Amino acid sequence: MTAIKTDKEKVADYVGRLDNYDAPELAEYALRQYNLFEEAYLIYKKAGMNEKAIEVLLENDQNIERAIEFAERIGSPEVWSKLAEAQLRSGSIN
Repeated sequence: MTAIKTDKEKVADYVGRLDNYDAPELAEYALRQYNLFEEAYLIYKKAGMNEKAIEVLLENDQNIERAIEFAERIGSPEVWSKLAEAQLRSGSIN
């Protein structure tokens, strides 16, 4: 959390290198306190929290194309379900 407070530019690098942290807490902190969507996505993705990762892409980053690519790569029914729900809400599929 100190890195988020002091040097937001290096958070993604730290996420890639470090392993001993509370992923859900850190991702929520990055999202809610600093609007660091990409960093929160990376934290969830690295922790294997794919449903939360796609939620960040859909709700915060609002990047449907990237969410589709993520769902294809992960192949999880739960991730596909989140994507489908978002597409139905947005009216992009009927």
